[in-house]
Amino acid sequence: MPQSFDELYVISDLHLGGKTGFQIFNQGAALAAFIQDLTGKPANRRVGLVLNGDTVDFLAEANTGYLDPEGAVQKLRRILLEDKSFSGVFPALQEFVAVQNRQLIIVLGNHDVELALPEVKEWLLDNIANKKQEARGRVTMCYDGAGFACDVGGKRVFCIHGNDVDIWNYVDQKQLRELALALNFGKTPPEWDANAGTRLVIDVMNAVKRRFPIVDLLKPEVEAVVPILLCLKPDCYKEVSRIMTVAAHLSRDAMLRSIGFLSAEAEISDITGQKEEAMSQFATRYFNYNAAKFSSAESLISGAYESLDAEKKQKGVKDVTTPHSSDDLQFLGPVDYIRALFSREENKAENLRKALKKNLQRIRPFR
Repeated sequence: MPQSFDELYVISDLHLGGKTGFQIFNQGAALAAFIQDLTGKPANRRVGLVLNGDTVDFLAEANTGYLDPEGAVQKLRRILLEDKSFSGVFPALQEFVAVQNRQLIIVLGNHDVELALPEVKEWLLDNIANKKQEARGRVTMCYDGAGFACDVGGKRVFCIHGNDVDIWNYVDQKQLRELALALNFGKTPPEWDANAGTRLVIDVMNAVKRRFPIVDLLKPEVEAVVPILLCLKPDCYKEVSRIMTVAAHLSRDAMLRSIGFLSAEAEISDITGQKEEAMSQFATRYFNYNAAKFSSAESLISGAYESLDAEKKQKGVKDVTTPHSSDDLQFLGPVDYIRALFSREENKAENLRKALKKNLQRIRPFR
């Protein structure tokens, strides 16, 4: 039988973590007050609080990799016990699980995968319960990818982070179990084969975020991030090229998932070839350009400009190399459209908004 509650509260994507100035979440005091309010509800009411994935953000921590088994406990301690930005949150959770008829449920996301590692799991459970056995029983950890199901007022409720239906951020549970098994055996854990979303954050976005924090808000990853990066930083060929490499991993992940799991033995190793294919698909989609294979973002953009010039010549548009009018802009794909903004300083933000709205209007995450 599933657990039953009179009231259930669900919070997702807190992303506690990162140093000041590099944090997504900045409402620690409000969150602590909210948890305290749940703790103070009538004693006869059974109240559940679900932290529904990405509660902490290991990927936002300094000097992090795709997965950090060795440093995860230290990072979690820093986030929950030492960072003043979140100083009231952990004590509030401790008070919550110390009260009868309260249940804390922690669901795994894709930015807090380390929570499922044995040592991290035990540290969190022991500290959040203040080393009290009764309080430990009021914490449910759902780290197997199956989410949390319960009964609320006679209705069945299912809570899951949702990354398993996001092709960028699928967590390979089989690989995670193998890693945890190695740690329990006292063996050196295997290298973590990260999904495309994690690679995007670590390899590209964290570096860009230090200069342009707006990237935290951008979805979908390629369709929105690439054009806006080119607008904010026209010379960011290296960053765009890295995104294309990640897109290659994305296609590999999709192929491996189609046969059951990411860590299948039938490895797909030709990342370079997949990167070139991803670049070609990107050029075809965004520049209406039947592209050859590209090895870099610079060659992609250069080729797209040549295609654009040829297209505009066919349409009788003059001054093909430097667009100046809205009539010129109508021939541009989204990346070229945004790059063209640099020829006119006025109305730059409005032109960017129009270009994105036009070219991303069918993509639900962007809306």
